Amino acid sequence: MSSKQCFGLSPVLYANSQDTCLLACCADDTCEVWQWCDGSSACGSSESCWIGPLGECTDQEEGWVGAYRNELPPPPEPSSTCNTTLTPECGGADFDDSSWRTLDIPHDFVVEGTVDEMKGDISHGFLPVGVGWYRKYFTFPPNEEGKLAYLQFEGVMGAVEVYVNGLFVASKIASYTPLRYEISDLLATGGGNVIAVRVDGSDTDSWWYDGAGIYRTASITFTPAIHLAQYGVYAPALVQGEIVPETDDTPATAECTLPATIEVECASSTSCAGSKVSLHVSVFEASSSSIVSQTSVDEVLEGDLTTISLDVPLEGSTKLWSILHPSLYTMEVALVDLDRGIILDKTAVSFGCRRAEFDAESGFILNGVATKILGVANHQDLPGFGVAVPDTLQSHRVLKMQEFGANAWRTAHNCPSSSLLDATDAFGMLVWDENHKNGQTEEAVTLVRRDRNHPSVIIWSICNEALCNADGLGNESPGSMEAAQDIIDVYHSLDPLMNRPVSSNQNGWNTADTFLDLVGVDYAVATYDDVKSIIPSKPIISSETSSAVSDRGESQNDYDSGIVTGYDTEAPSWGSTAQDAWGGFNVAANQGILTRPFVSGGFTWTGWDYKGEPTPTEWPTVSSHFGIIDSAGFWKDRTYWYSSWWKEGEGEQELFLFPRWSGFDEGSNVTLWSFSNYPEVELFVNGESYGGRKSMPRYAHVEWTLPFEPGGVEVRGYANVGDAYSDDTFMSTTPGEPIRLRASIMDQVGSSGLALDGSNVGKVMVEVLDGNDNVVDSSDSIVVTFSTSENGKIVGTGNGNPNEHASDILSYRGIFHGLVMGWIVVDRKLCANEGDEVVVKVEAEGLEGDTVSFKIVEPPLSMKEI
Repeated sequence: MSSKQCFGLSPVLYANSQDTCLLACCADDTCEVWQWCDGSSACGSSESCWIGPLGECTDQEEGWVGAYRNELPPPPEPSSTCNTTLTPECGGADFDDSSWRTLDIPHDFVVEGTVDEMKGDISHGFLPVGVGWYRKYFTFPPNEEGKLAYLQFEGVMGAVEVYVNGLFVASKIASYTPLRYEISDLLATGGGNVIAVRVDGSDTDSWWYDGAGIYRTASITFTPAIHLAQYGVYAPALVQGEIVPETDDTPATAECTLPATIEVECASSTSCAGSKVSLHVSVFEASSSSIVSQTSVDEVLEGDLTTISLDVPLEGSTKLWSILHPSLYTMEVALVDLDRGIILDKTAVSFGCRRAEFDAESGFILNGVATKILGVANHQDLPGFGVAVPDTLQSHRVLKMQEFGANAWRTAHNCPSSSLLDATDAFGMLVWDENHKNGQTEEAVTLVRRDRNHPSVIIWSICNEALCNADGLGNESPGSMEAAQDIIDVYHSLDPLMNRPVSSNQNGWNTADTFLDLVGVDYAVATYDDVKSIIPSKPIISSETSSAVSDRGESQNDYDSGIVTGYDTEAPSWGSTAQDAWGGFNVAANQGILTRPFVSGGFTWTGWDYKGEPTPTEWPTVSSHFGIIDSAGFWKDRTYWYSSWWKEGEGEQELFLFPRWSGFDEGSNVTLWSFSNYPEVELFVNGESYGGRKSMPRYAHVEWTLPFEPGGVEVRGYANVGDAYSDDTFMSTTPGEPIRLRASIMDQVGSSGLALDGSNVGKVMVEVLDGNDNVVDSSDSIVVTFSTSENGKIVGTGNGNPNEHASDILSYRGIFHGLVMGWIVVDRKLCANEGDEVVVKVEAEGLEGDTVSFKIVEPPLSMKEI
């Protein structure tokens, strides 16, 4: 083809070679031509890849290498080495993998490495990436012969190639959206089969840690020729009429309707027109399994895809889904062949009935009640797992955010795992559901079809910041805005009834004629009033805010050592402290999320600390400082600001004093802060009042500077101004020398038991204590070793230190400010019995150790038990 650049192509930001550019075209059904510039000639940006529909290739820029789609070579046969780019021998059916280790998925192979300043990069936590291979043997189930077989991955991170019995199936630059391939004709029905998957984690478009590997669940499913379409059940439960408000003890109720649509699909090789089927639909209350309604409808199929609409009766009052009372229902659908009287296929979807509205003046309204969205944005990773977080730990991730008052979760910056949404549904956490990248219309289709029945999802998002640039010409270019409108159309057409607005985290689209349903303001706290005046008729939300940085237990900055103070004083140039972003302090006209009723709420960057993007420090830091809590799940000092003001509406009081009263030279000045929602607080030093009472500024803090003297400091909170007696106290005591370790089940994770099949995880917290059981926070030189009885296994450990360089998967870990934690599972490769216990032992040189036990139980556990 011509060496001149073609018009109308889009950039592939993650492609860093001619081969990956070709692969990107192969993986995109709309690609008709690809072009690569290596920078050695007159073509444009060095090392850039462009793909898209066929157009004129007459631009004056020359030097491009590329090909039309019909010139692309067929997938080559497996070659003789495991290191070639496209089709290595490892994908072959007869490849000898006997020396390979056996592992379970989900799996992130990058997190198993060791940080390296030279081989890794700062955005991804200095962990080197590479290529990983997976091979799975299975025997074709005899009872599934004659059915369609689908290979499904909920998430693979990296450039993926899939082989079945040595035959190439597909390649794709994958990331967050599920993949699905029909492999019926590739399977041997009479014996063994092998699936091989190659994942190259070298290419990424993220500026945060995203790992690599088959990091979400994978499965093979079998369906008859006539079956229910994947994600083809839409169950929009709609509130009709008046709502009976909720109380602390009872959910809100109302009459609800369920105008469902169900898609019946036929194999392309089968003529289905004229086939007679029946849909049998039953609705159950999830908490009790009591039947709410049953109905059925007969239908004559029209062709390859038939959409059937039916009004599912929900008689009487329906319990509404809310943050306080997340009432859920289950709709079971059975597809019956009327001629043969057999069930062809069946599925079940969870749903909830709620009324969610966004108002330009009152913000977000849930079931008739104005509700401020107190949100956190989060990436995916956890220590020990990387991005391959087990489904059973998603509830833990949600509950940790709710501990300090968060009621909403932004899935930054990607399609989330379905298990995360199951957890947000179950525990009453609102969700901003985010498409990874503008221009990825097909991925938006998958996201909305999969997630539209989750009542926790209240907002659809097009993209985030730089990922909104669809054509390489800028976020506000005509091409990017046209691509955004295409995704808006996807959201509106595939979810027409649930009243979810479409937004984005991209300030350039916040114009008077914006196409957004919900205006998302990215930081820019001082512009809330201006945005309201420019776009008065549309609701507004802070799509991302604060980016304050801090480390647990630190009282001063030392950027060279990667340390950031724990006070709420530090934020990058684009961000704000929590007090400023939410409370409006130090902001023009006191503009803050909590001071402006028309601002529906916001999403703090971030709830959890995460690997990579270690702003403002660089090496030796390998993780972020942004989190409200650290990566191990321990509260930071700043967490107590959120607990004070985000839980105020729940009637909960908070009182906290920091830093810990230890580690200072006697006589040196120490600045103490108190976060609290008590109107008055008072400091006591070794039992004596220090300066009398102080009024607590709303959404802020009080502070004292005083000379350090060993002993204890105490803050007292008064529920009413002038009260004679305090209502609460918080004390910090100078600890003695470390004496022993104390182990306990952390956050109740695994307290209901560890499943025999290893499907859920236990979490053990270890504290270093002195002789009076005070936590010794100056004990960072201590290394704790975790071990288990033979029926258990240590998965990984973590301490929340953003400068921790030891591998996540080690069974030992240094203490960080008195604390460390470990993940425990049942080792299903060994004999374990229900009723037995996994005993976890923690030890450190020179200290008294401790043990903690988990009972072993039969799976499965419910979401509430995990």
